[in-house]
Amino acid sequence: MKRNTKEQFSEALYQLLQDKTMNEVTVQEILTQAQLGHSTFYRHFSDKYDVLTYLFHHRLSPAIFHHASEKDYCSIERDYIQFLSAYEPMMRNIIEDDHNIFIHLLYTKYLQLLSKDVHLTTTQYHILEIYLHGTIMTSVSWFRKGIQKSPEEQMYLFKEALPYALKDLF
Repeated sequence: MKRNTKEQFSEALYQLLQDKTMNEVTVQEILTQAQLGHSTFYRHFSDKYDVLTYLFHHRLSPAIFHHASEKDYCSIERDYIQFLSAYEPMMRNIIEDDHNIFIHLLYTKYLQLLSKDVHLTTTQYHILEIYLHGTIMTSVSWFRKGIQKSPEEQMYLFKEALPYALKDLF
């Protein structure tokens, strides 16, 4: 079965991220890896970050958030922590991105999953935004620094940090 063009570029970026950081990857390398041309690339994407966004939504997010239907913060967070560990070299390369695209995509997905089907007041929603930003940036910081925490320890710390206004919801 032939993959569509967007998937070819996405797979090319995925392969390149096994050995290079997002900052190091160039559009030309994506073209070479995908064995496709400039005009085809720019018909579908404006830059390498568009390819990363596509890769996130079509491959990484489904793999990371496969328990998302449970709408349970602990399950979602555990899946993310386990995914980081299982794909550590590639994830290190993805988060080394001066534009922080992956981190933004991750934050947006968490916010979407956790606020869906839950009635939040405006204040609770803002608290959730702050909390998610803090926990995601903390886990990324630990990951970048090589600080090893078990999924259970991370879950304990993040659960302890959960603001009182959200405790009954998550």
